[in-house]
Amino acid sequence: MLKSVALKVTRRRFASAAFHEIGIHERLKAAGFAAHEHIAGLVESFAHEGHVTLAFDLHGRDLSRTLKRGKMPLARVKGVTRQLLEGLAALHQAGIIHTDVKPDNILYREGRGVARLADLGLSETSLAAGETIATQDYAPPEALTGAPMATPVDMWALGCTVFEMLTGGLLFDPWNACCAKYSEFGDDESDDEAEDENSAEEPEAPDAGPSRTELDEAEEKLEQFAPGANLGGKYRLIRRLGSGKFATVWKAQPLHDEALSLPPADEVLAEARALRAKLPPLPPRARWNLYDVALAYEHLVQMHELLGPAPEQLMQGCWHKLFCETGNTLRFTPQVELRPLPARLAASLPANEVQPAAVFLEALLRYEPAQRVTAPEALKMGWLQ
Repeated sequence: MLKSVALKVTRRRFASAAFHEIGIHERLKAAGFAAHEHIAGLVESFAHEGHVTLAFDLHGRDLSRTLKRGKMPLARVKGVTRQLLEGLAALHQAGIIHTDVKPDNILYREGRGVARLADLGLSETSLAAGETIATQDYAPPEALTGAPMATPVDMWALGCTVFEMLTGGLLFDPWNACCAKYSEFGDDESDDEAEDENSAEEPEAPDAGPSRTELDEAEEKLEQFAPGANLGGKYRLIRRLGSGKFATVWKAQPLHDEALSLPPADEVLAEARALRAKLPPLPPRARWNLYDVALAYEHLVQMHELLGPAPEQLMQGCWHKLFCETGNTLRFTPQVELRPLPARLAASLPANEVQPAAVFLEALLRYEPAQRVTAPEALKMGWLQ
């Protein structure tokens, strides 16, 4: 029987992003890393009813599922960290920045202890200052302040991920900080009587129609396939492995071993646009909203608690006026209580491992991007030996 694959069925709305991901894998192949043990390998790609579909080697489930049970054994953390550094070293050598290193984007075969970097759909070969990258909890300071960005963004995100493997908890959690401070983030709802009084006094708001989120969710639901579906005349869907904003991933069984070909991008994009035209368009999304600003601000406060005040040069990125009064002074003069890495690690590690682990993480989590260790340098550090 032919080996099963992980089939990534991209939503039609993101067909161009799928072609971008394919281009990243082609660049990786040209650099000699197509079959890298610690990067998810692309088997082939094809189009099916306007969906750009990518077949990958099937390799475990995402690391976040393991971390839901809590911290990982120390030896496993070190082993996985070495593997991820080897994968990042290959990506960076090929001129690729992953931009979204996190447990959700790491495939982990727990029985063998083997990890692979996955989901290169947001990877880039260069980044502009102020560009939106990374998932909030793993975003580096330069992404928040709008300072220049390059491969060190991946090293910061890896540091956050390693901390999570060691402790079972997030290194930075701006969402919960916002929930504690701002009622808009929590479930601070009034009781039924107060709601009735308010509704009696205030005129009813006009119906604005479905929100962007509601329209997007409805569109995503319409595009889903069912187990047993045959895609591209080759792959039979077995079960869903996961889904996200951009795509749904299935375990799929090949029906034959003949290679599929992907039509030219303009043909696929035209078909995807024609099918999407039958659906209501999504309203535009703003670059920043108050929720984004609050999350980024609390994130910066938590970085100050871990590492102390940020260098002025870093805080003077293109978004600095959102967060700072002058120089690197945060607005509203927040109460910052230092909680350095050794103190954060002490409850999770043996006493003799706390300082070496902190030294390793501090090398990944330096404020100044140019001062963070590279992947090859990190592989030589004592904690991993």
